[in-house]
Amino acid sequence: MSHLVLNYLNIPDATPAQNVIAAGKGGFSHTGIRLTGHRPGETDPGLVGNNKEISTLRKIMADSGVAVATASTYRFMPDTRPGDYAQVLETAAALAVPAMAVNCFTPDEALAADNLAAVAALAAPLGIKLSLEFIPVSTVKTIADAVRIIGKTGQHNIGINVDALHLQRSGGRAEDLCGVNPSLIHAIHLCDAPLAPPADLFTEMRAGRLYPGAGELPLHALLDSAPTEVEFEVEVPNAALAHLPPEVRVAQAYKATIAFLDDYRQRRARQRRDRASEEA
Repeated sequence: MSHLVLNYLNIPDATPAQNVIAAGKGGFSHTGIRLTGHRPGETDPGLVGNNKEISTLRKIMADSGVAVATASTYRFMPDTRPGDYAQVLETAAALAVPAMAVNCFTPDEALAADNLAAVAALAAPLGIKLSLEFIPVSTVKTIADAVRIIGKTGQHNIGINVDALHLQRSGGRAEDLCGVNPSLIHAIHLCDAPLAPPADLFTEMRAGRLYPGAGELPLHALLDSAPTEVEFEVEVPNAALAHLPPEVRVAQAYKATIAFLDDYRQRRARQRRDRASEEA
């Protein structure tokens, strides 16, 4: 694991500045933020192209000791204009953000690949990579869909975010990661849930996730299949916790995830020792 990242959806009501501050107080050294609405013209935090706000956030990041690991932006839609992403990417670069999280709601796969390629070309000179997230309720529903579309772009700065919940709900298995070039897997999003899917997947993914280890997803198998230095991102938004202050939600998410990861490492260490004893 390279580092543990707080996903912005854990406290979706927070501004980017509040997100950074809460991340630092909660134990995280890295966080994600949302730079825009889901489509151009929607309400946004007011950061894009605003040098004063960018400078203010950079100071908050420095004071908090928190880096922004990923920024979320517009969805790729049938009417997407790649040029709309230019100023967003410039803002991300000014904040030293290395990755832009994207998702796709474009039924025409060729058009989706062309638009992804065009935005990736804008991102590359800025040192930014695009991390495409497959989501069962989007048009890129599975990890195989994501790999196929990325292959069609011809760009080398596009990879995949593997969300534990989306992998399960798309019919995928942890072992599917082993068939993907490790360099394509940018991050693993950690959360938990019951094995049985609900009727409303959209609500579950936005406001019904559990802490890692509190559900039934095969998370240990997912960690076993993950690349060694992959980034882990904690994404556990839950409507039942929305009444708590942002700092409390973040601290609880951090504590639960660290406990889960420690337990995983201890279990695997015991298994290695047991195998070594059997072979001796």
